[in-house]
Amino acid sequence: MTHTTRHILNAIGATVVVIYLIAALCLIPNMHDEQTCQNVYIEVEDSADRQFINQQDIKQLLQKQDLYPLNKPYATIQTQQIEDCIQQQPYVQNVECYKTNQGDIHIIAQQRKPIFRVLSDENYYVDENGLIMPTGITTAYYVPLCTGCITKQMAQNEILQFVHFLQDNPFWNAQIKQIHITPKQEVELIPNIGEHTILLGTWTDYEKKLKKLKIFYNELNYIGWQDWKEIDLRFKHQVVTRN
Repeated sequence: MTHTTRHILNAIGATVVVIYLIAALCLIPNMHDEQTCQNVYIEVEDSADRQFINQQDIKQLLQKQDLYPLNKPYATIQTQQIEDCIQQQPYVQNVECYKTNQGDIHIIAQQRKPIFRVLSDENYYVDENGLIMPTGITTAYYVPLCTGCITKQMAQNEILQFVHFLQDNPFWNAQIKQIHITPKQEVELIPNIGEHTILLGTWTDYEKKLKKLKIFYNELNYIGWQDWKEIDLRFKHQVVTRN
């Protein structure tokens, strides 16, 4: 076999391989499009920690919108539409929907995480990003309670920042169970330990106010907590207790 002939045969072989690969790539999507969805797997992250929405809720939602993909041809299944539908739910933070080569659809939803609850003229949660969440009828989630004269603007700004401060400080995060806003827009805190109310005053310098209170607690070694009705932090460089 001459060198020229060998070169021609190699070129023909390479061309055949390329044509085969192109044909395979074109046929595979068509084969997938002709498939029907065999299984739908729905996962709700953090469902052990909070249950604002579950797998059955998502299934019923998609069925109601005629988007539930089971037994539908792949060509008709729009994963973006499924994601958009679920994303509109107030308890959902993120959602991902994707197809597999086995003919399955996977849906992964991430729930929002509330960090405090407002119980005033309105009743709602606020999540870690400052977004409002409805409380729902069957949902219950233990977070600090905020009561009194609260606007949504305050909830999404001053209170949100304060609760993030509590979360970053393990002592105060464990200690404070309720935040109350008086008609004069002053802040009162209800602790988990003791029967007293902490009068914080305005939001100004609350880090310094709570720092001096913690020093005061440590110095007294928690003795006498049950005798106090109020601990007043509104005065500069002072901690005032009242029985």
